[in-house]
Amino acid sequence: MEELQQIVLQEIINCEGTVEKIAIMKKNTNLFKNIQIALFDEESSNFEALEDRSFGKYHLCSIGDYCKMWILDNNNTERVQLNVAKRVYFDINIISRIDDYLNGKIIDDELDLVDFLNYIKNENYDLEIGNSVIERLSKSYNERLFRRSMESFYKYLHADSFGKELALETVNQGEFERFYNHYKQIGQMCNDDNLNRQYDFIFCMMMKAIIIKADKKCYNKVDELVKFCLNELKCIMINELYLLCLYLENSQDVIKHTFAKFHSSIKNGLENAVRNTTWDIYHARFIEQEMSLYDEKTQMVILPYFATNDRGVKDYWSINPRKMVVIKDNRPINIYIHNIGDIETIINDKNLYYQIVDPSNQIKRRIEINNINIIEVKTALLAKLKNVTI
Repeated sequence: MEELQQIVLQEIINCEGTVEKIAIMKKNTNLFKNIQIALFDEESSNFEALEDRSFGKYHLCSIGDYCKMWILDNNNTERVQLNVAKRVYFDINIISRIDDYLNGKIIDDELDLVDFLNYIKNENYDLEIGNSVIERLSKSYNERLFRRSMESFYKYLHADSFGKELALETVNQGEFERFYNHYKQIGQMCNDDNLNRQYDFIFCMMMKAIIIKADKKCYNKVDELVKFCLNELKCIMINELYLLCLYLENSQDVIKHTFAKFHSSIKNGLENAVRNTTWDIYHARFIEQEMSLYDEKTQMVILPYFATNDRGVKDYWSINPRKMVVIKDNRPINIYIHNIGDIETIINDKNLYYQIVDPSNQIKRRIEINNINIIEVKTALLAKLKNVTI
């Protein structure tokens, strides 16, 4: 059954036009009883079009083109309009700006900040900060300042609008304690082995790419990174690998923006810059795994956004948007516009590409990845990174 699903899903990916895709869905009703498909490359949408918005340096980023998004499932192939809810996840830098603003610090672009936060309020977004709390608690932090920033966000969360007057508002301490403890508990996921392991895999890929790029004796840099992923990580993370291949190929878009911290934050150390950039990238993967996109019971489309004032983060979200998300048993499977085929074109050793796509090798990696000591790999790379100059 699963193999047949894969064949039909590939047929949907390859065919042109929404009508043709709906026809395939109808023809294979039994295969898609517990599956929804979110398409992001259609000529129109089956809900009100929603565009990304920016206010100066403040951005709302989406996982794909919501103006061309069409939800397919066996309940709504004929329906034109679906109900929509919007959920915004906050980058840690936005929470810091809210706290700075409400505690009297001068913000050079405060008008943009106020407009940005009021737009989110006026458009009735659901607000989510669990991702940023996990990041904060994963690092050294000041408990008093963390609590203060949470209280500032709590004020914004419960206010009708955002402005200087919020600084004078008092909060119900009992309700705030419940809010604070709830997110403190979520933040403890920073100790979750699965979360840490995923983060470390991306962190190691990033470090390896930097080490390879700095090695003047290494000529087939993309090949070396792919070998590392295949042999030492036993893992191919397509979107992250595609981004790092662009970096190794000297794409100015990713060098100047997505990986700008490697240069602008160098005074704090290259390791710190790589860790922060890994968090920038990991937020997208975390939100990917958390998002539901479509609630079959309520027939509600839930659109995730990411709020940030980091240009590199914004560009990361737009460099390789989703072409399709398959929601199977409430688990999203992301298919990107740029996939392994785009990486193939810049791999010199085609045997490496074969190892990536060969089903028997994929099964073997899924088993072997469980035996990877990622801490050991990370420690060795950190030692090498200390000798790298960008």
